[in-house]
Amino acid sequence: MLPNIPLPPEQDATRWSSWLEAVAYYDEYFECVERVICRLDSPEINDIKKAQDLLRQRSVRDDFRYIINNYGILIDVMRRFEIQGLSLSEQFTMLEDVMRSINDVRPNSVSVVIKEDMLRAFQANPGHSTLESIWQFQNGTIGKLPPDVLKYSTCIDKFSHCPISIVEAWRIAHRAIKCCFDDLDGFEKPPFPIDRVWSLVKEHFKIKTQADILDSFYKNFDKAYIASLCKKLVQLAREDDELSQSIFTEAGTYLARNISAVVVKAAPELTDRDGGIHILCVGSVWLSWDLLRSGFIKWMENNTSIDKMSLMKLNTEMGVGAALMASDRLHLPLERDYSKNYTVFYRYKRGVCCANNGTV
Repeated sequence: MLPNIPLPPEQDATRWSSWLEAVAYYDEYFECVERVICRLDSPEINDIKKAQDLLRQRSVRDDFRYIINNYGILIDVMRRFEIQGLSLSEQFTMLEDVMRSINDVRPNSVSVVIKEDMLRAFQANPGHSTLESIWQFQNGTIGKLPPDVLKYSTCIDKFSHCPISIVEAWRIAHRAIKCCFDDLDGFEKPPFPIDRVWSLVKEHFKIKTQADILDSFYKNFDKAYIASLCKKLVQLAREDDELSQSIFTEAGTYLARNISAVVVKAAPELTDRDGGIHILCVGSVWLSWDLLRSGFIKWMENNTSIDKMSLMKLNTEMGVGAALMASDRLHLPLERDYSKNYTVFYRYKRGVCCANNGTV
């Protein structure tokens, strides 16, 4: 009947955004849906009659339009919150946009209730205000964390601009740029020539001189874009560029140092497992394990007494673990096989270099 009109979206009781997506659909195609429903001639079917009566009420169309015009932003925000790996800054920036949009709605009996419900939802989550304070401290909105946040850690306020790890993609990209600058400035000679890395940096940032890069680190600072240089450095390293390879080897060393600092404090029931302690590795930097491995192994062999450990990555979503924990709390018997939730991609054993298949 209406071949160019998409089918209505299905509603999922566990996904609030699906209900708003349905409202958006019926708002956009209201006349089309009304035309189809009102042409149905089945008075004995009560649901059809109810639908026809509702569609003839002008208030129904007005309600659809009101919801989309004032709260349509929630559709995009809810979709984005379903994405993994959103930073704290990204999440709270979106929440700020939502609250600003809700506050801008002209007050009436409906908007007041929605605003109050939103505020109650935030207040019911005890961790929201804590995370908001940390976010505000990180972006400089507040200069000091409140006492109720500091009680969780005596050193959290020291990490505003401190790199917790030096092996993330942004730090690897920064290290490559610094090697080039140190050489060009005559400050420190890198272990290998910078020619290919410097050409890559200039191409990535679309610059010609050192001074040109300042815009990317100050006025138009974009950490994700700077970090994306790391992916290109991976390719360069796999094309046998020695400076790139040395940067990843150094990063592998820092990985080993970070892990060993934690492992020595781990409980015996964790370290004495089959394959040693299991380390869950999350983040795109681990996709470059072939470049990180030599530095990792060398430091572990020369600086620790750790005999073995297993590096693994998840095969499933973290939400599965949350669901299993909830089932335990509620005493619900759910079948589970933890071995299917992860894959061991590297097994470290002192004196032996093994991949996940156990070959030397």
